[in-house]
Amino acid sequence: MPPGRWKGKPNRETPTAYLEQSPFQQQLLARMIIETVCSKHFADQYLRAFINQTGTRQLCDVCQESRKCADVAAIAQRIEQDLRREYEPLWQSDLPYNPDEDRFPFGPPIDTNELIESETSIDPYEIIEAICKEIETKEWARQDWILPQSDYMRYGWQSFSRIVKHRMRFVFFSEKNHRLFSDIDSDSLHPQEVLKEVGKLIKWLKITHEYPPGSLNLVRARQHMRNEAPKNADSLGAPPDKYAQANRMSPAGISMFYGAFDKETCLAEIVDYDWKASSVTYGSFTNRVALRLIDFSMAFKFPSLFNPGYNGNANYLREGIVFLNAFVQDLRKPISKKDVHIEYVPTQIVCEYLRYMYAGGQIDGLIYESAKHRGGRCVVLFVDNKESIDEGVPAGDIARRVTAPKLVLQAKSVTRVSFKRLWALHLAAEARALAEIDKQLSSFLPYPAAE
Repeated sequence: MPPGRWKGKPNRETPTAYLEQSPFQQQLLARMIIETVCSKHFADQYLRAFINQTGTRQLCDVCQESRKCADVAAIAQRIEQDLRREYEPLWQSDLPYNPDEDRFPFGPPIDTNELIESETSIDPYEIIEAICKEIETKEWARQDWILPQSDYMRYGWQSFSRIVKHRMRFVFFSEKNHRLFSDIDSDSLHPQEVLKEVGKLIKWLKITHEYPPGSLNLVRARQHMRNEAPKNADSLGAPPDKYAQANRMSPAGISMFYGAFDKETCLAEIVDYDWKASSVTYGSFTNRVALRLIDFSMAFKFPSLFNPGYNGNANYLREGIVFLNAFVQDLRKPISKKDVHIEYVPTQIVCEYLRYMYAGGQIDGLIYESAKHRGGRCVVLFVDNKESIDEGVPAGDIARRVTAPKLVLQAKSVTRVSFKRLWALHLAAEARALAEIDKQLSSFLPYPAAE
């Protein structure tokens, strides 16, 4: 009789499922002696491969299925061997300890259980406990405890942000100014090198994608006075330069196209609910030409410590992903209206660097997660007011344009929404969000809630 009942279907990236257990089943599993396990309880593809390649067909001690299984002792030996690529036993480490304060000033050591959990997903947890019993080392320290590469880059980004907000902007990249940053802490990446590092990570992670003509469907909206009626590409597309205000990725006076991949995200990003005497009009634009975009909304794949081919490049990439995740959070974080001009400066410079100085080829825009609609994706395209046209414009007229159009507004997509309707949609979205939170909280209850 299996100690738990699996629900859901297996996939390639996560353990087969989560164990749905009654209190009795939990006690049964806790009392089990786990000596052999099959690969379906492991998320990491390399640990799964190790079990399938070295194991023999027998009954798994956890799920009671006849599958390729490996001894827990052998799995523990493999895990311990691979952990030593980035960590070392505390007793071998020179991690400083302050006996007077009874603490480690550079961060506490890491328990073996905690370390394994942080590096891979194994379900149920009792397997981790069985593995840890086979590993003699109980506490670990990072080999680069003094300054992890991710912190080195992150501190550089913080210095960069501080300098361009409060010290200099327009001559920041001049090589002559390199000496002006001699007061910057040497324990951080030089501010002038930060964006080069971002560019290198973009290339390594392969998050640049080309979208063929007609493959994008982007929603753009405009909030306006009730007596206005925007309905064409000129009035719904990117604003004319003279009306372009400072935004997340662009300074005042530089027109860019801000949109989203769905209506809900677009409305969440632009609607000001204090402006009650307004309406919103939105429409869908498709790309007339191929566009090459950097997708910062992607989940960056973390290199596995258990990959037999793990090397220094993988280590750099692991640390780079930690830095890039923090960097992307800065790109998308909400900005207070009173701070908008100063707080947007770093991301504006990033955008301009990727547009004009990125070594990986021409870039037409960036994709990033919405700060106001969970799961939504936004886009900024380097497209100004003259580069969007209405559907059905004759080819002859297009040929005579000084600037070749990149986007086409789909006529039937143009929709006007009253403020009353917007407010109703907003309340409904909040209700759905609260219901989802309640659902998540209820999943932590050990027993069904009383009716």
